Amino acid sequence: MNDDLDALLSGNLLQPPADFAQRVMQNIQRFPHRTFLLTPQTNLSSLLRQLAAAAALAGAGMLGLSQLASFMFGLWLAGAAL
Repeated sequence: MNDDLDALLSGNLLQPPADFAQRVMQNIQRFPHRTFLLTPQTNLSSLLRQLAAAAALAGAGMLGLSQLASFMFGLWLAGAAL
């Protein structure tokens, strides 16, 4: 069973086409560049949306860190009880 998997992974299934890098670089130019910097065209709703997204990310990060701290404290407390 492992021989079949080894044979599959040793093949050229994951090789990109020869012109892959050129096609990707040509298609990148079609996508608009988004910046989150203030420009003269930035309106208030766009600024508030960016601030809300930043606040949500910061809040989610703080919540994640508190969960991590409580998990580590629980492990420490269980280890200290032994």
